[in-house]
Amino acid sequence: MKQIVQNYRKGKIKVLDVPKPQVTPTTVLVRTLFSAVSAGTEKTKVDTGKMSLIQKAKSRPDLVKKVIQKAKKEGVVSTYEMVKKKLDDWTPMGYSAVGRVEAVGEWVEGVQVGDIVACAGAGKANHSEYNLIPGKLVAKVPDGASLELASFTTIGSIALQGIRQADPKMGERVVVLGLGLLGQITSHLLKANGCQVLGVDLDHDKVKSALDSKGLDFGVLGTDSQIDEKVLSWTQGRGADAVIVTASTPSNNPINQAGEWSRDKGRVVIVGAIGTEFSREPFYMKEVDIKIARSYGPGRYDPQYEELGIDYPFGFVRFTEQRNMETFLQLLAEKKVNLDYLITHRYSSDEAEQAFDLLHKNETGKPYLGILIQYAERKSERQKKAFSASRNPHVQSVGFIGLGNYGVSQILPQLKKVSGIGLHGLVTSSGLTAKAKADQFKIENVYEKTEDLIKSSAVDSIFILTRHDSHADLVKRSLTAGKNVFVEKPLCLNTDELNEIEETYLKSSGSLTVGFNRRFSPLVREVKEKIGDGVAHIHYRVNAGVLPDDHWLKIPEIGGGRILGEGCHFVDLIQFLGGSLIQKVSAFGFYESQKKSVNTVENVQVLFQLENGVTGSLLYTNQGSSHVGKEWIEVNGQGQTFVIDDFQTLSVNGKEKKISHQDKGQAGMIQAFTQNSLDGSKERSPISFDELKNSTLATFAILESLATGEAVVLKNES
Repeated sequence: MKQIVQNYRKGKIKVLDVPKPQVTPTTVLVRTLFSAVSAGTEKTKVDTGKMSLIQKAKSRPDLVKKVIQKAKKEGVVSTYEMVKKKLDDWTPMGYSAVGRVEAVGEWVEGVQVGDIVACAGAGKANHSEYNLIPGKLVAKVPDGASLELASFTTIGSIALQGIRQADPKMGERVVVLGLGLLGQITSHLLKANGCQVLGVDLDHDKVKSALDSKGLDFGVLGTDSQIDEKVLSWTQGRGADAVIVTASTPSNNPINQAGEWSRDKGRVVIVGAIGTEFSREPFYMKEVDIKIARSYGPGRYDPQYEELGIDYPFGFVRFTEQRNMETFLQLLAEKKVNLDYLITHRYSSDEAEQAFDLLHKNETGKPYLGILIQYAERKSERQKKAFSASRNPHVQSVGFIGLGNYGVSQILPQLKKVSGIGLHGLVTSSGLTAKAKADQFKIENVYEKTEDLIKSSAVDSIFILTRHDSHADLVKRSLTAGKNVFVEKPLCLNTDELNEIEETYLKSSGSLTVGFNRRFSPLVREVKEKIGDGVAHIHYRVNAGVLPDDHWLKIPEIGGGRILGEGCHFVDLIQFLGGSLIQKVSAFGFYESQKKSVNTVENVQVLFQLENGVTGSLLYTNQGSSHVGKEWIEVNGQGQTFVIDDFQTLSVNGKEKKISHQDKGQAGMIQAFTQNSLDGSKERSPISFDELKNSTLATFAILESLATGEAVVLKNES
């Protein structure tokens, strides 16, 4: 399929041929009919892309600050490579489209194949022939609504949310400051609400367009020297009931003008990206309310809503972002707003580069507002598949399902160091991501469907590097196909999934490895070698740090929560160092434990008893100092004490040595997995299935113990 993308380093716009995305349980696959170019937002993105690196840094000091913080924490070289990769990536363009539903995820309700829907979301509703959209970011287009105008639904919803924040009453006088595409739609929606509307813009053509279309009662050029007097006169000397700022500029002038034009106890709503350093006096003297509208409405940036599709109760949140989309579409269908004039330019998807050239330099000299991209229906192209006639026993051909930051930064670099490895194929939920990563890392084939990669006879081993909720299903499917499977932790999220994996594994000819890399760390191996079976007690402290509440790892349905999603690492290492399966688990939550469900607990003390009598304790907390390393492991036994500090230093009986760089064992893990796969013997897996099962059950037992307040005894099979 064709997709319009931008290279952020050079700002170049290009149409790429990428694989079609795959539907997931919470998404809808849409074949795009029209997508709308946001002349404001996307022009800013194009112009920023054309800047030099120094200019980019000056325009985004917030990102520069994050880069500096990352460099201090993870090192200059690592940070430089990360920034370089980000700059060289192709990023999707667009966030507002309309199309026909091709497939519906099993968790999505209210949408069927064949429905025409408006689509929203940056990085979702792209300028692309096919788009994968979360179920809560689509809205059915009612009969009578223009499909061309329906492609502007996202922008219309942003305008509508700004108006809802202003809470205008019929007959009130409202100023719209900034008459680009967003401001034009805002003015028409206000008129439909029974308001008197005055519009202000620096561009004469935009003021004229809004007046000619009956979206304004009065228009003023922003350069008019008498603008303050005209606004005051139009409001009958009282000031505006509300000012909605839809301009986009780093200047503070718009917010200060809004304060001057407001009436006593008026409202100012900021919708556009403007400077917000305002003069206190007018706002203080009039006690003006200032609000900032958050994009399309309630639900925006909430992963529970957008990613899982969990709706807000209708009685408490009347207008979510999806219900704002529905409202705008209904207004279009009922012809309550006249927006046909907004479409000033139309391009085919093959002409997309011309559309963005218009934004950047507009050599035509003609004014533009709404730019539409239309997608012709193409005959489906059969995907190119690669099959090897016979396998070379000395070359292991690997495929990747998913390839995020961890895979790029840790897995691929280690694989490239191993001889006899062929990077055969890649499949991801985003076709653009798959295409970009395949080109960057010289992966031979990009697959459109996961099943095609899993069943390919050209693939020996599969790396599953997706989000946690997908692990169990992909492991079972890959093992059923007889593949050697490496899955990033955790193996699964519940005991039913674990039982199904075990049943599949026992029937499969393939091997299974979970990404428990810490047991392969050189420092861990040194401790293991020196103390042997003489371990008596292990203490593991994890200074986990704080994650934002909306981080995907903290969503139980997706990431499993921090204990299950990350804590399994530390459980596995205690089991490995102790030299025996875990038999008993007691967990004690603290700090926030009384206020949250066990799946969201982030502070816990756990005691372990192993079958051989070794004991272990795990302290996992987000309450420690950021100036202290993340992981600290103390192993005691036979009169000896070993301390590993963040996998950089090892103290043996008080004598410390430091290695050149942190090594958490990724290299050793990949070496062990690939060697096992080349040998072709599942019995020689670097981690036995009994150990994988035990550490997984022990991690589940932490949550069970937290829930019941009792110790949990594991039933390990002998």
